[in-house]
Amino acid sequence: MSETRIYDGEKYLVPSVIAFIVFGIVPVVLVIRTSFMYWEAFAATGPRFIGLDNFEQLMNSAQYMSATGRTLLFVGVSLVIQMGLGLAIALLLDREFRGDSVVRTLLVLPLTIPPISVGANWLLLLRTDTGLVPKMLSNFGITFQIGENTLDAWVAIFLMDAWHWTPLIALIFLAGLTSVPPSLIESARIDGANRWEIFWHVQLPQLKTVGVVALLIRMMDLFRSFDDVWMLTSGGPGEDTMLLNLEIVRIMTQQTRYGIGAALSLFALYLIIILSWGLVNMLHREVLE
Repeated sequence: MSETRIYDGEKYLVPSVIAFIVFGIVPVVLVIRTSFMYWEAFAATGPRFIGLDNFEQLMNSAQYMSATGRTLLFVGVSLVIQMGLGLAIALLLDREFRGDSVVRTLLVLPLTIPPISVGANWLLLLRTDTGLVPKMLSNFGITFQIGENTLDAWVAIFLMDAWHWTPLIALIFLAGLTSVPPSLIESARIDGANRWEIFWHVQLPQLKTVGVVALLIRMMDLFRSFDDVWMLTSGGPGEDTMLLNLEIVRIMTQQTRYGIGAALSLFALYLIIILSWGLVNMLHREVLE
């Protein structure tokens, strides 16, 4: 006689659900509540409800809209650089060669370094007075000053972020390349296809799904960038590299304007959700196809 036992597993989810509510839902609700209030730490009056005034101020502020534009520029250019370099590195590593395991191990190392340490090390390399890079470039008559030249500051940020996170894109693409059936590549070779034709017609179509996944992951990470950029440029020169996250921290900590800071945080969250929703739909279509 067999006995069938039905285990009630829902109770094991209770701790996770409670943790999600406490650390996920409650903070968001508090931020939403704060965004509808006028709240400054040292104001003569205490917090008071002002409706959508904070959001109206955001939309009419050249300062905050400029920070949004700089953030979108940072995200867009970084994605183009890192996706291109990541795919190129993955193609180079998609073969057996002497020391391939060592190269792949070295590729992972930048991912293990905290962003604040990455920013500190790149600052040491790029400082105008003591940095190795400016001194080397000066030998060729090139002046590189991240504290005074806006273009130099942006170049430094893009290079720093690419060095730190391109290996992640490369590893994702490499995983996608290793999953391409060898029979497809062999059939293309038998038909006389060269390496470029194999990549374009055989490998690249197989990388669409992993490519969208890599794009989604990096896009969300780029919107959250703070530590390394703050350490390298602190939003300067002037405010030319002041991203949304840097602006939010400045409003909340230096200016103690909690209401407008909460509204700006929700605005940044809205941007991430909209862009992520588009990529998730794209990924969904790729999976269904």
